[in-house]
Amino acid sequence: MFGRFSFVVALFALTACGDDKTDDAAVDGDVAEVESDTDTDTDTDTDTDTDTDTDTDTDTDTDTDTDTDTDTDTDTDTDTDTDVPIVVLNGIYDGEFHISIEADPLGTGIPIEETCTGTVRFTIDDEADPQVIADAECFLPADSAVVTALLEGFAGPFAGSTEGALTGDGGAGGEVSVDLGEPVGELAASWSGTFGLDSSETATFTGEYEGIVEGLVIEFGDAELPPFDIEYEGGFETVWTAALPTSDTGLDSGGGTVD
Repeated sequence: MFGRFSFVVALFALTACGDDKTDDAAVDGDVAEVESDTDTDTDTDTDTDTDTDTDTDTDTDTDTDTDTDTDTDTDTDTDTDTDVPIVVLNGIYDGEFHISIEADPLGTGIPIEETCTGTVRFTIDDEADPQVIADAECFLPADSAVVTALLEGFAGPFAGSTEGALTGDGGAGGEVSVDLGEPVGELAASWSGTFGLDSSETATFTGEYEGIVEGLVIEFGDAELPPFDIEYEGGFETVWTAALPTSDTGLDSGGGTVD
């Protein structure tokens, strides 16, 4: 009995030892397995990327487009409204004539003045010599101081005349004289005139002149007045009224109008 008990004990002890070795081995195996799973990766992931972005692009604009303006629009003015050309027509021109007179015969510092008005007729013939001739006459107001003080009460008519020549630039010029009679005598001056067209396209001829008589001496009543000057200026405005007689030119100028 004792012997059987001893065998059981011995067997139990042996079995226990075997289990311990197995467990130890398992433990050892686990440890070994743990050691083998140790992360031996020495990669420290040091970022050696030295890209410092050395982009030296200075973005220099090499665009050589100079935007040359190829617009050929020269804005040509197509306005056909041109000045009417200067026209000189031979023929008879009739119109108004005037001459204004100013003088201070008494030396008062307050001059007397008046205008002699009347009519004039020009004959223009570019083949004649002289090319321009005219006759005129005018009247002064009967009650004017000029008539009373200078002309012994005579108010007109006073005759005028002129001769001249065409100037080639659409004009003409010459000398005009108006005879005021005694004691004043003739008033003479150079004149210039211009040809043109009126609203009805009829030829016109207009001009002006001015002059001075210096040191005129006249008697006033029983006394002789000190020398004084007479200044004057005037002009004319005429329109074409008739062609030259055919016996003079053999031509008809066409009625004084421009087509």
